[in-house]
Amino acid sequence: MGILRGQAALMIEFHEKNRFSGSVLQLGRQDIFISLNDIRRISAKLGSTAIDPSLTSSIQDSDRRLSDREFFRLFSFDDVQSMDLSEVDGDIVHDLNDPDLPAELHNRFDCVVDGGTIEHVFHVPNVLANIHKLLKDDGRIIHWSPTSNFVEHGFYSFSPTLFLDYYKSNGYEVEACYLIDLGTKLWNTVMTAYDCRDGLERPLIDGFLTGHPYTTFVIARKAEGATCDKIPIQGYYANHYAALRTSRADEESADSAGSSLSLLGIIKALIKRNSTVEYWVRYYSVPIFRAGVFWRSRRYLRRLAKRVPG
Repeated sequence: MGILRGQAALMIEFHEKNRFSGSVLQLGRQDIFISLNDIRRISAKLGSTAIDPSLTSSIQDSDRRLSDREFFRLFSFDDVQSMDLSEVDGDIVHDLNDPDLPAELHNRFDCVVDGGTIEHVFHVPNVLANIHKLLKDDGRIIHWSPTSNFVEHGFYSFSPTLFLDYYKSNGYEVEACYLIDLGTKLWNTVMTAYDCRDGLERPLIDGFLTGHPYTTFVIARKAEGATCDKIPIQGYYANHYAALRTSRADEESADSAGSSLSLLGIIKALIKRNSTVEYWVRYYSVPIFRAGVFWRSRRYLRRLAKRVPG
Protein backbone atom coordinates (compact mmCIF):
# COMPACT_ATOMS: atom_id res chain seq x y z
CA MET A 1 0.00 0.00 0.00
CA GLY A 2 1.66 3.18 -1.09
CA ILE A 3 1.52 6.43 -3.05
CA LEU A 4 3.89 6.65 -6.03
CA ARG A 5 4.82 9.77 -7.97
CA GLY A 6 2.46 8.91 -10.82
CA GLN A 7 -0.46 8.40 -8.47
CA ALA A 8 0.32 11.72 -6.76
CA ALA A 9 0.38 13.39 -10.20
CA LEU A 10 -3.10 12.08 -11.04
CA MET A 11 -4.38 13.27 -7.65
CA ILE A 12 -2.84 16.72 -8.15
CA GLU A 13 -4.38 16.94 -11.62
CA PHE A 14 -7.79 16.04 -10.21
CA HIS A 15 -7.37 18.37 -7.20
CA GLU A 16 -6.73 21.27 -9.58
CA LYS A 17 -10.21 20.86 -11.10
CA ASN A 18 -12.19 19.36 -8.21
CA ARG A 19 -10.75 20.37 -4.86
CA PHE A 20 -10.45 17.74 -2.14
CA SER A 21 -11.21 18.82 1.43
CA GLY A 22 -12.54 17.66 4.78
CA SER A 23 -11.85 14.18 6.15
CA VAL A 24 -10.03 11.28 4.49
CA LEU A 25 -9.80 7.64 5.53
CA GLN A 26 -7.02 5.39 4.25
CA LEU A 27 -7.84 1.70 3.99
CA GLY A 28 -4.50 0.69 5.47
CA ARG A 29 -1.99 3.40 6.28
CA GLN A 30 -0.25 4.43 3.07
CA ASP A 31 3.51 4.46 2.58
CA ILE A 32 4.41 7.68 0.77
CA PHE A 33 7.28 7.24 -1.68
CA ILE A 34 7.63 10.91 -2.60
CA SER A 35 8.97 14.09 -1.06
CA LEU A 36 7.71 17.66 -0.93
CA ASN A 37 10.16 18.56 -3.70
CA ASP A 38 8.62 15.79 -5.83
CA ILE A 39 5.19 17.35 -5.24
CA ARG A 40 6.50 20.79 -6.23
CA ARG A 41 8.17 19.43 -9.38
CA ILE A 42 5.07 17.51 -10.46
CA SER A 43 2.85 20.54 -9.80
CA ALA A 44 5.13 22.68 -11.94
CA LYS A 45 5.01 20.18 -14.81
CA LEU A 46 1.22 20.14 -14.63
CA GLY A 47 0.98 23.91 -14.26
CA SER A 48 -1.04 23.28 -11.10
CA THR A 49 -1.48 25.68 -8.18
CA ALA A 50 -3.77 23.32 -6.27
CA ILE A 51 -1.29 22.62 -3.45
CA ASP A 52 -1.49 25.56 -1.03
CA PRO A 53 2.09 26.78 -0.20
CA SER A 54 0.98 27.62 3.35
CA LEU A 55 0.38 23.91 3.95
CA THR A 56 4.05 23.12 3.32
CA SER A 57 5.59 25.55 5.80
CA SER A 58 5.80 22.98 8.61
CA ILE A 59 7.86 20.55 6.47
CA GLN A 60 11.49 21.49 7.10
CA ASP A 61 13.26 18.83 5.02
CA SER A 62 11.73 18.97 1.54
CA ASP A 63 13.81 16.01 0.26
CA ARG A 64 12.67 13.37 2.76
CA ARG A 65 9.68 11.11 2.15
CA LEU A 66 6.43 12.58 3.42
CA SER A 67 4.35 10.92 6.10
CA ASP A 68 0.80 9.90 5.19
CA ARG A 69 -0.68 12.74 7.23
CA GLU A 70 1.64 15.30 5.65
CA PHE A 71 0.81 14.07 2.17
CA PHE A 72 -2.97 14.15 2.54
CA ARG A 73 -2.96 17.50 4.33
CA LEU A 74 -1.33 18.96 1.22
CA PHE A 75 -4.63 18.13 -0.50
CA SER A 76 -6.59 20.23 2.04
CA PHE A 77 -7.72 17.28 4.14
CA ASP A 78 -7.78 18.53 7.73
CA ASP A 79 -8.73 15.13 9.24
CA VAL A 80 -6.50 12.21 8.14
CA GLN A 81 -7.18 8.73 9.54
CA SER A 82 -6.57 5.10 8.63
CA MET A 83 -8.50 1.85 9.04
CA ASP A 84 -6.89 -1.56 9.37
CA LEU A 85 -7.38 -5.05 10.75
CA SER A 86 -4.68 -4.23 13.31
CA GLU A 87 -4.29 -1.24 15.62
CA VAL A 88 -0.60 -1.11 14.57
CA ASP A 89 -1.55 0.51 11.25
CA GLY A 90 -5.07 1.69 11.93
CA ASP A 91 -6.53 4.57 13.89
CA ILE A 92 -9.81 2.65 13.38
CA VAL A 93 -9.76 -1.15 13.70
CA HIS A 94 -12.21 -3.02 11.47
CA ASP A 95 -12.11 -6.12 9.27
CA LEU A 96 -13.36 -5.05 5.84
CA ASN A 97 -14.64 -8.60 5.31
CA ASP A 98 -17.20 -7.85 8.01
CA PRO A 99 -20.33 -6.16 6.58
CA ASP A 100 -21.41 -4.91 10.04
CA LEU A 101 -19.64 -1.56 10.03
CA PRO A 102 -20.20 0.24 13.36
CA ALA A 103 -22.99 2.82 13.03
CA GLU A 104 -20.75 5.64 14.26
CA LEU A 105 -18.62 5.21 11.12
CA HIS A 106 -21.51 5.54 8.68
CA ASN A 107 -21.44 8.69 6.50
CA ARG A 108 -18.28 9.80 8.28
CA PHE A 109 -15.69 10.64 5.60
CA ASP A 110 -15.42 12.97 2.61
CA CYS A 111 -12.93 10.66 0.92
CA VAL A 112 -11.89 7.03 1.26
CA VAL A 113 -8.54 5.97 -0.24
CA ASP A 114 -7.97 2.36 -1.25
CA GLY A 115 -4.32 2.55 -2.21
CA GLY A 116 -3.83 -1.19 -2.52
CA THR A 117 -6.02 -2.89 0.06
CA ILE A 118 -9.10 -4.34 -1.66
CA GLU A 119 -7.07 -7.05 -3.41
CA HIS A 120 -5.92 -8.39 -0.02
CA VAL A 121 -9.45 -8.75 1.39
CA PHE A 122 -11.26 -11.94 0.43
CA HIS A 123 -14.85 -10.67 0.41
CA VAL A 124 -14.75 -7.91 -2.22
CA PRO A 125 -18.52 -7.11 -2.18
CA ASN A 126 -18.30 -6.45 1.57
CA VAL A 127 -15.35 -4.10 1.03
CA LEU A 128 -17.32 -2.12 -1.56
CA ALA A 129 -20.38 -1.99 0.72
CA ASN A 130 -18.24 -0.80 3.64
CA ILE A 131 -16.71 1.94 1.49
CA HIS A 132 -20.22 3.10 0.55
CA LYS A 133 -21.24 3.23 4.20
CA LEU A 134 -18.10 5.11 5.23
CA LEU A 135 -18.59 7.86 2.65
CA LYS A 136 -20.67 10.95 3.17
CA ASP A 137 -23.08 11.91 0.41
CA ASP A 138 -21.02 13.60 -2.32
CA GLY A 139 -17.89 11.91 -0.92
CA ARG A 140 -15.28 10.26 -3.14
CA ILE A 141 -13.58 6.87 -3.27
CA ILE A 142 -10.10 6.59 -4.77
CA HIS A 143 -8.92 3.14 -5.87
CA TRP A 144 -5.39 2.26 -6.94
CA SER A 145 -5.61 -1.46 -7.62
CA PRO A 146 -3.51 -4.13 -9.39
CA THR A 147 -4.73 -5.16 -12.84
CA SER A 148 -2.09 -7.25 -14.60
CA ASN A 149 1.25 -8.94 -13.88
CA PHE A 150 0.84 -8.87 -10.09
CA VAL A 151 0.86 -12.63 -9.49
CA GLU A 152 0.71 -13.49 -5.74
CA HIS A 153 0.42 -9.81 -4.82
CA GLY A 154 -3.03 -10.41 -3.35
CA PHE A 155 -6.12 -12.58 -3.74
CA TYR A 156 -7.23 -10.71 -6.85
CA SER A 157 -6.32 -8.40 -9.69
CA PHE A 158 -9.02 -6.10 -11.08
CA SER A 159 -9.91 -4.85 -14.54
CA PRO A 160 -11.32 -1.31 -14.87
CA THR A 161 -14.70 -2.83 -15.79
CA LEU A 162 -15.25 -3.96 -12.18
CA PHE A 163 -15.19 -0.40 -10.85
CA LEU A 164 -16.90 1.17 -13.86
CA ASP A 165 -19.81 -1.26 -13.92
CA TYR A 166 -20.22 -1.50 -10.14
CA TYR A 167 -20.21 2.24 -9.47
CA LYS A 168 -22.34 3.16 -12.47
CA SER A 169 -24.89 0.45 -11.60
CA ASN A 170 -25.12 1.86 -8.08
CA GLY A 171 -25.59 5.49 -9.06
CA TYR A 172 -22.08 6.82 -8.46
CA GLU A 173 -20.46 9.27 -10.83
CA VAL A 174 -17.14 7.92 -12.14
CA GLU A 175 -15.03 11.08 -12.37
CA ALA A 176 -11.75 9.45 -13.44
CA CYS A 177 -10.71 6.00 -14.57
CA TYR A 178 -7.28 5.12 -15.97
CA LEU A 179 -5.52 1.91 -16.90
CA ILE A 180 -1.94 2.60 -15.79
CA ASP A 181 1.14 1.10 -17.45
CA LEU A 182 3.78 1.21 -14.70
CA GLY A 183 6.61 0.40 -17.13
CA THR A 184 9.35 -2.09 -16.43
CA LYS A 185 10.58 -2.66 -12.88
CA LEU A 186 14.15 -2.75 -14.19
CA TRP A 187 14.12 0.97 -14.94
CA ASN A 188 12.32 3.91 -13.36
CA THR A 189 10.17 4.91 -16.33
CA VAL A 190 7.35 7.44 -16.58
CA MET A 191 3.91 5.92 -16.17
CA THR A 192 1.45 5.91 -19.05
CA ALA A 193 -2.25 6.42 -18.30
CA TYR A 194 -4.97 5.20 -20.67
CA ASP A 195 -8.27 7.00 -20.16
CA CYS A 196 -10.96 4.33 -19.86
CA ARG A 197 -13.82 6.18 -18.17
CA ASP A 198 -16.00 5.23 -21.14
CA GLY A 199 -14.77 1.62 -21.00
CA LEU A 200 -12.20 -0.20 -23.11
CA GLU A 201 -12.66 -2.16 -26.32
CA ARG A 202 -12.02 -5.65 -25.01
CA PRO A 203 -11.02 -7.23 -28.39
CA LEU A 204 -8.22 -4.64 -28.67
CA ILE A 205 -7.02 -5.05 -25.06
CA ASP A 206 -7.47 -8.67 -24.03
CA GLY A 207 -4.10 -10.34 -24.66
CA PHE A 208 -2.56 -7.39 -26.53
CA LEU A 209 -0.98 -5.37 -23.70
CA THR A 210 2.77 -5.39 -23.04
CA GLY A 211 4.20 -7.55 -20.26
CA HIS A 212 4.55 -4.58 -17.90
CA PRO A 213 2.71 -4.32 -14.57
CA TYR A 214 -0.64 -2.53 -14.95
CA THR A 215 -2.91 -0.98 -12.34
CA THR A 216 -6.30 0.73 -12.37
CA PHE A 217 -6.82 4.22 -10.93
CA VAL A 218 -10.42 5.27 -10.22
CA ILE A 219 -12.15 8.22 -8.56
CA ALA A 220 -15.91 7.85 -8.06
CA ARG A 221 -18.30 10.26 -6.34
CA LYS A 222 -21.20 9.08 -4.15
CA ALA A 223 -24.05 10.92 -5.86
CA GLU A 224 -27.45 11.54 -4.31
CA GLY A 225 -29.40 8.27 -4.07
CA ALA A 226 -26.32 6.08 -4.67
CA THR A 227 -26.50 2.48 -3.44
CA CYS A 228 -24.11 -0.40 -2.82
CA ASP A 229 -26.23 -3.52 -3.32
CA LYS A 230 -26.98 -3.55 -7.05
CA ILE A 231 -25.10 -6.37 -8.79
CA PRO A 232 -23.75 -5.18 -12.15
CA ILE A 233 -23.61 -7.04 -15.44
CA GLN A 234 -20.20 -6.67 -17.06
CA GLY A 235 -20.52 -3.88 -19.61
CA TYR A 236 -18.95 -5.93 -22.41
CA TYR A 237 -21.67 -8.58 -22.17
CA ALA A 238 -24.51 -6.12 -21.66
CA ASN A 239 -23.45 -4.46 -24.94
CA HIS A 240 -22.88 -7.86 -26.58
CA TYR A 241 -26.39 -9.09 -25.75
CA ALA A 242 -27.92 -5.84 -26.96
CA ALA A 243 -26.03 -6.16 -30.26
CA LEU A 244 -27.16 -9.79 -30.63
CA ARG A 245 -30.79 -8.84 -30.12
CA THR A 246 -30.47 -6.14 -32.79
CA SER A 247 -28.69 -8.53 -35.16
CA ARG A 248 -31.34 -11.21 -34.74
CA ALA A 249 -34.11 -8.72 -35.31
CA ASP A 250 -32.37 -7.61 -38.52
CA GLU A 251 -31.97 -11.25 -39.65
CA GLU A 252 -35.63 -12.01 -39.01
CA SER A 253 -36.59 -8.90 -40.94
CA ALA A 254 -34.35 -9.96 -43.85
CA ASP A 255 -35.74 -13.51 -43.82
CA SER A 256 -39.29 -12.25 -43.92
CA ALA A 257 -38.35 -10.13 -46.92
CA GLY A 258 -36.88 -13.20 -48.64
CA SER A 259 -33.30 -11.85 -48.76
CA SER A 260 -30.51 -14.21 -49.81
CA LEU A 261 -27.27 -14.91 -47.90
CA SER A 262 -24.49 -12.35 -48.19
CA LEU A 263 -21.38 -13.24 -50.17
CA LEU A 264 -19.35 -13.60 -46.94
CA GLY A 265 -22.02 -15.90 -45.51
CA ILE A 266 -21.91 -18.09 -48.61
CA ILE A 267 -18.09 -18.36 -48.43
CA LYS A 268 -18.23 -19.33 -44.73
CA ALA A 269 -20.86 -21.96 -45.44
CA LEU A 270 -18.76 -23.50 -48.24
CA ILE A 271 -15.64 -23.62 -46.03
CA LYS A 272 -17.51 -25.33 -43.19
CA ARG A 273 -18.66 -28.10 -45.54
CA ASN A 274 -15.11 -29.46 -45.74
CA SER A 275 -13.37 -30.00 -42.38
CA THR A 276 -9.90 -30.16 -43.96
CA VAL A 277 -10.36 -26.85 -45.76
CA GLU A 278 -11.77 -25.30 -42.57
CA TYR A 279 -8.73 -26.50 -40.55
CA TRP A 280 -6.15 -24.99 -42.93
CA VAL A 281 -8.07 -21.76 -43.34
CA ARG A 282 -8.05 -21.36 -39.56
CA TYR A 283 -4.39 -22.42 -39.26
CA TYR A 284 -3.15 -19.75 -41.69
CA SER A 285 -5.70 -17.01 -41.17
CA VAL A 286 -5.62 -16.74 -37.37
CA PRO A 287 -2.00 -15.44 -37.10
CA ILE A 288 -2.67 -12.94 -39.88
CA PHE A 289 -5.86 -11.84 -38.17
CA ARG A 290 -4.11 -11.48 -34.80
CA ALA A 291 -1.28 -9.44 -36.33
CA GLY A 292 -3.90 -7.07 -37.70
CA VAL A 293 -5.59 -6.78 -34.31
CA PHE A 294 -2.21 -6.17 -32.65
CA TRP A 295 -1.55 -3.10 -34.81
CA ARG A 296 -5.11 -1.87 -34.32
CA SER A 297 -4.58 -2.28 -30.57
CA ARG A 298 -1.41 -0.17 -30.67
CA ARG A 299 -3.21 2.64 -32.52
CA TYR A 300 -6.17 2.42 -30.17
CA LEU A 301 -4.00 2.68 -27.04
CA ARG A 302 -2.07 5.64 -28.47
CA ARG A 303 -5.36 7.53 -28.80
CA LEU A 304 -6.13 6.96 -25.11
CA ALA A 305 -2.62 7.49 -23.71
CA LYS A 306 -1.03 10.31 -21.79
CA ARG A 307 2.27 10.41 -19.96
CA VAL A 308 2.04 10.91 -16.20
CA PRO A 309 4.64 13.29 -14.72
CA GLY A 310 6.82 11.60 -12.13
